[in-house]
Amino acid sequence: MAFPRDTYDSSDSDETDFPSYDSDLGDALSPSSSISSSSSLSYFPSSTKIPVKNIAVIGVGYVGLHLVEVFGHLHNVTAFDISQQRIQDLRPQLQHLPQVKLTYNPEALAQQDYYLISVPTLLKEGTGEIDTSYIKAAIDTVARYAGRTSTVVIESSVAVGMSRELLTPLMIAKNVKAGMSPEVPTPPELKTIRAY
Repeated sequence: MAFPRDTYDSSDSDETDFPSYDSDLGDALSPSSSISSSSSLSYFPSSTKIPVKNIAVIGVGYVGLHLVEVFGHLHNVTAFDISQQRIQDLRPQLQHLPQVKLTYNPEALAQQDYYLISVPTLLKEGTGEIDTSYIKAAIDTVARYAGRTSTVVIESSVAVGMSRELLTPLMIAKNVKAGMSPEVPTPPELKTIRAY
C-alpha cells in the first residue's frame, strides 16, 4: 500500500517534514518487524507535510508523558502539570525535544489547538465508582483558556459515556470540539461483558 504524495500544500510555512518512507506499510507492520516510536514516523513519504499544531497535555504522568514524547517530535507541545516537582524531574528527560515546553503555570495553556487531558483516574473507596474530581479540575482549567477552534480530548481512563457527559458543558459554553478517546467499561460493566 502506498501513500499519496503531496497530500498537503507545501507552501504553508508552519509545516514539518516527515522522515523518508521506504517500505510498504504492510511489511512495516508485519509481526516480525520491530517498531519504535521514532521508526513509526517513517511511514510517510518525505514530501508529505503536516501543519504544525499547538498541543497542550494536561497531566504528565505515565500516559501524559507518552503523549508529550510522541507529539513533541512534530508539534509544539505544552506539557502542564500542577506538580512543580514533576515538571522539574522531567526537564532532563525531555531536553532533546526543543518543541516541548514544560510548565506548572496554567496561563501557558492559552491559544492551543488541542488539549489532551491525561490526569489520574482513581476509583472511590468502597463504591468502586470513578472519581472524576481530577478530570473535572482539568476541564475547569482548560475552560479558562480554550478557544472556539480548540479540540479537547479526555485521554484519562473513563467509563463509556463519561467523555460526553464531562465535556458537553464545555462544548456548549465555549463552542469547542470534543475528541473521543477509547472509553472503558466500569467494574460492574466488566462483569456483564465477561458473561457473554
